[in-house]
Amino acid sequence: MVKKANKERTQRGSALVMALIIMVVLTLAGIMAVNYSSTGVVLTSSLRSEIDVFQAADSGIEEAKSLLLAQYPWNDDLVNTVLVDNASLGDYNYTVTVTAVAPPDYVTIQSVASGPGGESKVIEAVVHYRGGIPNNRDQEGQGAETTNVVN
Repeated sequence: MVKKANKERTQRGSALVMALIIMVVLTLAGIMAVNYSSTGVVLTSSLRSEIDVFQAADSGIEEAKSLLLAQYPWNDDLVNTVLVDNASLGDYNYTVTVTAVAPPDYVTIQSVASGPGGESKVIEAVVHYRGGIPNNRDQEGQGAETTNVVN
């Protein structure tokens, strides 16, 4: 009977200790899950900002193509001409500049866009117009447009 009493004394509180250990493990698992999900939210919003600033820069290229059509045929006077100055697309701004001209059919334009969080994107496009009509086909010398992302 004495042995049974000693055994009960040594086991007192062991359930409490086990419960505390399990609670600590579950708390750590919860903290890790919250940290992991908040990191995912930050990455998603960062990716969204990158996409939005790219779309703003691309909008600048498209707007500049329309403006260039009205100025065809092109000459070297267009170099360093700002076609679109600080236009906005939502919270994003873009500026488009002519960087080079190969008269009369080729012009290189650069669109620089920036966002509210300081993100930026530079897109450069070499545009080939034939007879004042934009042509995006690259068949049998009919003309082409190529776009390169610089930054």
